[in-house]
Amino acid sequence: MNSLKQAKKLDQSVDKYTMLINEKSETEGVLCFVPLDGRKEIKVLLPAPYHQDLLASSEIFTYKQLLSHKEAIVLK
Repeated sequence: MNSLKQAKKLDQSVDKYTMLINEKSETEGVLCFVPLDGRKEIKVLLPAPYHQDLLASSEIFTYKQLLSHKEAIVLK
């Protein structure tokens, strides 16, 4: 989060994400890709049903909203 704050990207909208859907066509959550320095990025998982909080009003949400969500999981 600090590297995004330094790059002044916290308030930018998340533009690279994918919905996770299982074989029963049930939504399992959303996987977001957060850019870091240069070409590195981290993956952040927001499991169902918590992803609906961010996507409820529209499909545009910021990195700050994503990383501040209490159910967000940072993957290695």
